[in-house]
Amino acid sequence: MYGQYDALEMELWSFLSTRLGTKYERTGSLDDKTCVREILGRAIEDLGSEYVGENGWLTDLGYWFVEQYKKSGNTDHLNCSIEIAKVLIERTSESHPTYLGLFISMGHHYFCRYTGNQSVANLNHALEATRLAVEMAPREHPCWSKGVINLNHISRESFDRTRSKGDLDYAISSAELCLSTGIVTEDSIYWTHMLEALRLAVKHRALYTGSLEDMDRAIELLQIELKA
Repeated sequence: MYGQYDALEMELWSFLSTRLGTKYERTGSLDDKTCVREILGRAIEDLGSEYVGENGWLTDLGYWFVEQYKKSGNTDHLNCSIEIAKVLIERTSESHPTYLGLFISMGHHYFCRYTGNQSVANLNHALEATRLAVEMAPREHPCWSKGVINLNHISRESFDRTRSKGDLDYAISSAELCLSTGIVTEDSIYWTHMLEALRLAVKHRALYTGSLEDMDRAIELLQIELKA
């Protein structure tokens, strides 16, 4: 029934969107893409406010739109993925295991849109969504490690654009978490990369604030890098 959650109806939406999505990938037909979007709109309306995230197909559809963006460069696909993430966050219970992952997904989608149009607004949205996910998630949550890594990457990019000390602080704290909690281990190929990212962020903060403590730490990190 329209406006009410119904498992069979959601299964039908899933089947239709999957089949049309596959057809669109093969043909590139705008008619097929339009149909997928229409199904998306109808399915979102049918989810109702009681939806709590049980239908992973809608999340999968969001990632499908991201993959189409990577192939085509069409930001309309990213707009669809962001629309899906917003709706799922709004209608998913905070206690549901998928809730935090939705914030990380939305941050990723916004960052993809930023890389396409270089809009600082999209970069800010990406940073805020990812920061919220990391702050809300307990460390044992399966999405926490991915969120910390994403936060480090996005905050460093944001500092490069805005020169905000707040972005530097996020870049430093997330890099420290990656190195101290085992997200990035010493035998990983990313260990030296994360060390360098931390050192540069600490160095930038030293230059920004005049902190001798940060400058001394940047030198120490360089020495660790050279030994790694």
